[in-house]
This record gives sequence, C-alpha cells and structure tokens, in this order.
Amino acid sequence: GTLYYMFHSLKKKHDIVWIGGKLYNEITEFHYKNHKQKTFIPEEYALLFGERLSKWFSQECYDLIICRDYFFLAYLLTDVPIIYIGDTTFRLFNSYLNCTNPEFILLAEELEKRAIQKATHIVYASQWAKNSAIRDYYADPLKISVFEFGANIDEIVINGALPPIKSTCNLLFIGKNWKWKGGDKVIEIFRTLKQRGISCTLTIIGSTPPESLNDKEIYLYPYLDKSTEYGKIKIREIFRQTHFLIAPTLFDCFGIVYAEAAAYGIPALTSDVGGVTQAIHDGENGFLFPVNCSADCYVEQIVKLYSDISQYTLLRETVQRHYKDRLNWNVWLERMNKLVTNIIGKEEGVYIPVYAINLRERKDRRNH
Repeated sequence: GTLYYMFHSLKKKHDIVWIGGKLYNEITEFHYKNHKQKTFIPEEYALLFGERLSKWFSQECYDLIICRDYFFLAYLLTDVPIIYIGDTTFRLFNSYLNCTNPEFILLAEELEKRAIQKATHIVYASQWAKNSAIRDYYADPLKISVFEFGANIDEIVINGALPPIKSTCNLLFIGKNWKWKGGDKVIEIFRTLKQRGISCTLTIIGSTPPESLNDKEIYLYPYLDKSTEYGKIKIREIFRQTHFLIAPTLFDCFGIVYAEAAAYGIPALTSDVGGVTQAIHDGENGFLFPVNCSADCYVEQIVKLYSDISQYTLLRETVQRHYKDRLNWNVWLERMNKLVTNIIGKEEGVYIPVYAINLRERKDRRNH
C-alpha cells in the first residue's frame, strides 16, 4: 500500500526506523484484553500513544519524525522536528464518514487541530487538503507543502510500448466500496455502450456487485493481492489490456489508482470531487465530470475518444507523461528529500546520546 511505498522510497536516501506498527498492535491488544466487546478506536488512546512515543523519543536519537496519523502526534512531546503527512483532514474525511457521534467528532477535531499545530511541517497529497488545514484548523500556509503520491506498482512493470488499440473497448473499475466508488454507474456506462453498438468488456477489481450481473463480458475479481506473484501478474495483465479507467466516485482524497492507471497510459474518467483534481488534470491524463452527472456523459466521451485512433493514441502518451513527470514515488522522494534536508539543516546544535551510570553500585553497568 501507500505507506509501504513511502517507507521504501525514503529508505533509498535515509536510515528509517518504523515504530508505529508495533506500538499500534500493542495498544490494540491492550484494549481487547480490557474491553473484549468494544470496538478499538485509536483516537480514544491518543494520550497513551503520546505518552509512549514521548518516552521513546526521549531515550532514542533521531533527526526527524515522519508521522501519518493524528492520534500518534496530538500528544507527542519532543524536540525532534516532525513532518505530518496525509491526504485529507478529519473535517474533509467526515463528509465521507458522516459521523453522527458528537463526542467522537469533538475528539477527532481536537486531535487533528493539535497534530496540525504541533507539526514542524505538513505534507499533503492535494491542494484540497491543504486548503482545509488552513481554513478549518488555522494552519500556517508556509509550513504546508503539496507533494502528489505515486503509483503503488513496481517500476519494472511499466516498461515497454503502450498496448495496441483493439476493436473491443476494455473498461476497468477498481474499488472496495461499491456504492461510494460509483459501481452502479459503471454498470450503467457499460450497458449503455453496448446498447450504442460498442463492443466492450468490463473488469471489476476489489468489489462484489450487489446484483448478479450475468454477463460473459464482465470479469469479476473481488480481491487481488499485489503482494503475491499471481496478484502482480494478473493486475499487470489487466492494466495492459485496459483502455479506460472508469471511476465515478462520490468521494476520494487523492486516488492512487489514477497514478497506477497513468503508469500504463490509461485515461481515467472520474468525478470532479475531493482531491481527485490533484491527480487528474482534466483533458490531459483523464476527464472530470460533475459528481451527479448521468452515465451518458461518460459514454459520450468514451465514444468520441475511441472512434478517433490518432487522438486516443496521443492522449495515452500524454497520460503516461503525467506518470513520469509527477505521479511516481521517485518524484515524491526528490521533493521529500529537499524538505527533509532543509528542516534538518535549520536545526541548531548536535544531538549527543549520554548514558548516566551508577558505577559504584552497579557492577553490571560498569562492565557494560
């Protein structure tokens, strides 16, 4: 996933220690030992996360902390500079969650505000998220950068020419939440294309439609694991045969899938919503539609593009340039590395780890 690629990108330039996963698991285990029937909500343990992490960083020596989650950062006490990184704010995300619990909303808002104010610098994946931090949490605009995320695929898989245009138009939908990702509209787009006499297929990855589709030209993969050899090969095969990514989503913070599609030169047809406009530049690496527009809007654009081979070919080349120029983890790393170097360069003094040992009474310490 995204954190995996962030971590391994940064490892190319820096010595990285990942401590969040172990700590999260420990506190999750602690929770269920004491509250077996209650769902674990990490926000409720923000004080404990802060206490444990504060102690950790007081005993270890690091130049920089990169934090992804507000419940880790809100109550962290440290002199080490911190980069807070993400693709949304709680205020924006709650428009998707539509949480109605006032106590949780107050808690999450407080944690987000604390995290934003505490961070030395903030990196968001979109201007949309940056605007929210400034507007909703009074963040200093000068301490916020926008670095687009990359595609969660290995570089080697995109080498080679773009796939040829065929008489059959192959559509692709990827998403876990069928409703929120616009799955029903995708089916409508597919069926309308067929009614218009366009030969097409639809591949669905990550979801199981609520209705039985009963169509031999629809290929369903409820789950493909990219960490397995089969998953890598299958996804690579599907992307190489795809002509359009169809994503009429109701909400998205950025959309890693758009970067992945761009790596293969696949134009994305999606909604003008959330942080999507950061990933998709309308008319260049895809097309943006009003979130409530009909399936016909998508169908007209597909027919127009796919009936003009030269225009479609040029579009695919432009799409892949967007991947090479901005939607990959190497570009993200270059930007992050400049930021990291700048932050560390501004720090005054030198960190010297010091061990105070009672040599008279502790022979084991003296030997050590």
